[in-house]
Amino acid sequence: MNKFQRGLNYRNKIVVVFSLFIALVMLMVSIYSYKRESVSIIVTSKQSAQINVEQIGQKLDMQMMLLNRISFSLAVNKTIASNMEKLIEDENKKQEVENILTSLLISWKQISAITVFPLNGGTLFRSRTATYSNIQDIQKEEWYSQLSSSSENFIILPVYDKDETIFGAKPSLSIIRKIVNPESFVLEGYLKVDFPLTYITHNVLESSIIGDGVYKLQDQLEQTIISNVKDKEELPLFFSKSVEPSSGAYLQNVNGNTYIVSYAKLDQYPWSLVYYSSFKKTQNKIQRAYVIQIAIFSLCLLLSIIVSYFIARRLSLQIYDLKKGMLKAEEGNLNVKVKIRSRDEIGVLIHSFNRMVVGIKDLYEKLYVAELGEKNAQLQALQAQINPHFLFNTLEAIDALALSKESEVISELILKMSNCFRYALNSQSNCTLKEELEHCNDYVDIFRIKYPDKIELRVDVTEELKHIPVPRLIIQPIVENAIHHGILKSGKSGRITINVRKVGIEELLIEIKDTGIGMDPVKRKQLEERLRTGGLPETDRHIGLMNVNSRLKHRYDTNYGISIDSAENGGTKISLYMRIS
Repeated sequence: MNKFQRGLNYRNKIVVVFSLFIALVMLMVSIYSYKRESVSIIVTSKQSAQINVEQIGQKLDMQMMLLNRISFSLAVNKTIASNMEKLIEDENKKQEVENILTSLLISWKQISAITVFPLNGGTLFRSRTATYSNIQDIQKEEWYSQLSSSSENFIILPVYDKDETIFGAKPSLSIIRKIVNPESFVLEGYLKVDFPLTYITHNVLESSIIGDGVYKLQDQLEQTIISNVKDKEELPLFFSKSVEPSSGAYLQNVNGNTYIVSYAKLDQYPWSLVYYSSFKKTQNKIQRAYVIQIAIFSLCLLLSIIVSYFIARRLSLQIYDLKKGMLKAEEGNLNVKVKIRSRDEIGVLIHSFNRMVVGIKDLYEKLYVAELGEKNAQLQALQAQINPHFLFNTLEAIDALALSKESEVISELILKMSNCFRYALNSQSNCTLKEELEHCNDYVDIFRIKYPDKIELRVDVTEELKHIPVPRLIIQPIVENAIHHGILKSGKSGRITINVRKVGIEELLIEIKDTGIGMDPVKRKQLEERLRTGGLPETDRHIGLMNVNSRLKHRYDTNYGISIDSAENGGTKISLYMRIS
């Protein structure tokens, strides 16, 4: 993570931080909004289902009130109530009552059958439209004892399959009323009116149920009166939970499917309507809300990235200008000047940078003149000293040869020595690569005279490179180190290889490799550090190497100079990098 942060620039960091902040805020808002909207959708769906079942309950109440009024109108009919005691003996009264009941059956389509129970008993009588039963036949019924001992004038019986009605064998709902003489207010009998349940289900429930909803009309004992569940064994799966309040709604899972359960108690009768509606529509609404929240979140995130990019671009524009100026100054262009676009902290920093570049330029010009004079003095001093060890060794060789009177060898040695002195003391700072290599060859020949078959020199360079101008005395000091500190200390014969080649278009690489004793790793690292920082050598041993490195860096660039590749007892390779000019 830290590596990733370090790899981002200032502008991208602002974009990432701002976008992450907006994304985090929007994510929290989206989650909160989604949860709140989901809860709101569920609550709204529950309320809607509850209102719907309450409206159905009101319709049922109205329908039951209508059926009750129908039964009441029959119970208070004067002709029926006044002739109840004469129905058994008087056939005319029977016919008169039968005509009234038949006309009522024709007028009121809601009635499926009417039964009259006179208290004076008599023979059971049946007709196509109405039934007269003996009172002894119904005294064993549960409803009889309940109604006769109650102060109420009517009772509603639950659903049962009537044996014979004008509609055939169909489930019916019965209302039983007391028949009271309107003059004497004496109980004369009972009136039982049957209503087909299809009337209730078709006109109220079936027309109000949506989709694959499941409903149940139950009494105060939670016994089923009406339900659209075809298989009675499935009733407990749905209607297993008691409903206590007058109305309400909750969620319930049935066989892996979620339903909204809404219920309401009727106002006029001790019945409750329980309705199961599918939760799929509500789930679809929640899913749409989820998709909408995702879309809003994505859009806001995209807008935040775009806005943060432009804000970061505006804020980082001056920083980019400062960065470009610093890169140009690093490349050596001290004439650079960054434009100041504001007076804030970044503007003050740019102003300080411009002043610093001007100061560095002035200081560099002063130091350059001083250092140039110093380098020239060092070069002249180097050219003047020509390593006393070399001079002493050469004189010893001349002395030894003189004793043996080998005059031709002495002449050659003196000639090469003269060429070396003449080349080293030349006041010109530049020469061709060919001249530098010839000087190195003369220098090695002198040692070969003193140490026959001890030193071998190989030079690999193309003709086109021999005419390239190079600084004077940049190869010979390296060769000298290779002989004294590499080959001679090994006590064995050795070889020095000089390989010159072009690198790219404008760079030249000169590699001087020997087969000497190499360098200790610790001392090699110390020497590399001094070459990198331009420090002074600890002894005169590396003064030539340090001088060459300093001259190359000063003349070309700090990217050029000397690199070392050496291993203990594995020889040393010195590489000189310079620009072709």
